Amino acid sequence: MRAALSLLVVALAAGVAHGDPPVDAKTQASANALFQQGQTHYQAGDYAAAIDQFKAAYDLVHDPVYLFNIAQSYRKTFDCVAAADYYRKYLAAAPAAPNKAKVDDWLRELQPCVDQRTAEAAKAAQDQAARDLAAREAADHAAKPQPLPPPKAVIVDDGRTYRIAGLAAGGAAAVGLVLGIGFAAHGSSLASSVQGACGNGCAWDQHAGDDSAGHRANTISAIGFIGGGLAAIAGVGLYYYGHSRAAIEVTPTSVAARVAF
Repeated sequence: MRAALSLLVVALAAGVAHGDPPVDAKTQASANALFQQGQTHYQAGDYAAAIDQFKAAYDLVHDPVYLFNIAQSYRKTFDCVAAADYYRKYLAAAPAAPNKAKVDDWLRELQPCVDQRTAEAAKAAQDQAARDLAAREAADHAAKPQPLPPPKAVIVDDGRTYRIAGLAAGGAAAVGLVLGIGFAAHGSSLASSVQGACGNGCAWDQHAGDDSAGHRANTISAIGFIGGGLAAIAGVGLYYYGHSRAAIEVTPTSVAARVAF
């Protein structure tokens, strides 16, 4: 019925809009052929193809009927915004159209859909503008030179092993010195005992063992003092060498650099 109404409007309202130049027969024939093709697509339910044919016909001949058929085709595709737009163009071009009351009814029916689609389009445009702004701000931020983060200081200790060895050598020196002192005292004690016993003459063979033990104690005492002294020197040297191996490493995160103090 609506397709038939479209054909009825063609029959009743066909004509070039006021103000357009006269149309020659060849151009009108081409427009009529396009219009017929559009009507064929419309009747077959291929509304997108019908819209293309009706628009091509209107480009040749500005007949308001073509605007009406474009609006009808858009309404069939549920494109309420485009349908309402072409209905208004149709009434503007043919204000005395015989189907004006029906077109006004369709416009009222389409208005809620038009309002909703318009609001959705505005919201989508607003969201896209916000995304574009965020993208530009991110690009501007990335393009600006960023301040370097504070440098990270780490203590790098490569001398711990040397210091431990120095302390161990110091311990060995202490042991050597204690042995040296102990055996020196023991040797001195043995020497005093032998001297006291034999001060006025004695049988030497009776005190030969003490004398030999005293000499041995003195020898061990000398070894302890010498070894302890050497160990002390080595320990001090190792400890201070290991202490010098400790460093503070300052490494900025964005620049490959190492500064050791």
